[in-house]
Amino acid sequence: MGHENPTISGVYSHVTEAMTDEIIRLLDRLWDAAIRERFAPESPVGVLDTALRAYRERSVTPLLSQTR
Repeated sequence: MGHENPTISGVYSHVTEAMTDEIIRLLDRLWDAAIRERFAPESPVGVLDTALRAYRERSVTPLLSQTR
């Protein structure tokens, strides 16, 4: 009958792909900053330190879910 949907999903259903990409980029930068702050410059745990080397060298590749 043409009624408007007053729910959140009805009001905010216009999220574009560009908006989603911007949010993903922002969250990725926040995640990387948090990892660098938490584990910089290195971890005393050898295995963890090896895994975190990519963050220190800034050679981390995006997660599969973040590559469209």
